[in-house]
Amino acid sequence: GLPAEIADLYFERQRLAMCGIHALNNALGAQYLDARDMEHAADTFIAENPDLGDDLDQHLGRNGDYSIEVMMMALRTKAMDAFDRICWDMEQQRALSGADLVGCLGAVQNRDGTHWVALKCRNEQFFLLDSLRNGPQLLTEAELDISLRRHPTYAIRLL
Repeated sequence: GLPAEIADLYFERQRLAMCGIHALNNALGAQYLDARDMEHAADTFIAENPDLGDDLDQHLGRNGDYSIEVMMMALRTKAMDAFDRICWDMEQQRALSGADLVGCLGAVQNRDGTHWVALKCRNEQFFLLDSLRNGPQLLTEAELDISLRRHPTYAIRLL
């Protein structure tokens, strides 16, 4: 079976996918973020980057399809709101191998530009946590390498 701590990290899906929220929470290992946090992060990103000329629709998709910029901003804004300090950092450079994920708290991965999942490492084994599946999936080293090559993946580190 799965290690108890991996089973405990997998949060039940809700009727609405909200996959970006689930992926971040699963990567962090606790339910820190909700839809309001993501909306706040999107508003903050737009306000801090007026020169981009972006609008919210480019960063807040229905059913939880958030942009990577909003995912990164959500970690910052939620940490500041909850802890008065930035305690998580999402790397801007893609993880391309398991070695890029060593020592990370977790990672988020974008599948086909429409769905976010999380990766967690326990005892040198990687697990895929997908809100559209019934539970965590243990990945072989080969499956992890293929997944990292196919899908943009970003490690989250504890500061």
